[in-house]
Amino acid sequence: GGGTNLDLLDSSGTGNGRIRLGASQDLQIYHDGSHSWFKNTTGRLLLQTDGDQIQLRGNTIVAFNGAASTEYLRIDTSGRTLIGTSTQNNSARLQVSTSNQVVATFEGTGSSDPQIYLGDNMASPTDNCIILGYDKADNRGYLTVGGDADSVFTIANGGLIGINVSAPSQALHVAGSIINSTSVNSTGDQGIQMGNGHRL
Repeated sequence: GGGTNLDLLDSSGTGNGRIRLGASQDLQIYHDGSHSWFKNTTGRLLLQTDGDQIQLRGNTIVAFNGAASTEYLRIDTSGRTLIGTSTQNNSARLQVSTSNQVVATFEGTGSSDPQIYLGDNMASPTDNCIILGYDKADNRGYLTVGGDADSVFTIANGGLIGINVSAPSQALHVAGSIINSTSVNSTGDQGIQMGNGHRL
């Protein structure tokens, strides 16, 4: 009632030691004396399960390599993801290194405006966080510091800046007192408009 093993020698032995499938031996499974290989030479290599998961497990790292064994992506023992580098800095959970000008791009292809959130509680991402977003209707970006519920600093999609104002109506819209330690200069009929219509 015991199982039956299929033992094949590796390339350092007296036999070829490979399982070969396909008309031209397109899929090969073997051990070369140092490493185990699951090698495909034609078309795509597809892994599919009709069950729960596909898992890749590494005792130290999981790495994805390209041609000539060039490493493109690594997940280390702490679950940190490294792209374009094998060296992790500053305890970052995600580190991207590139010699190109553009380090990363994020594209929202749905109907909603794409946003990037930075904060400590993503269960309630509108509070106490930084939001970098893009308004598709106006074709402009915006930045909010503090979150939608308490906007400390906002650059609206039209370029208007608000401090303690979530929807600024002027180039600089401040809710609260302003302390100025140097001169405020203006040209022509420009200046600071007061509530009574006067200007400074």
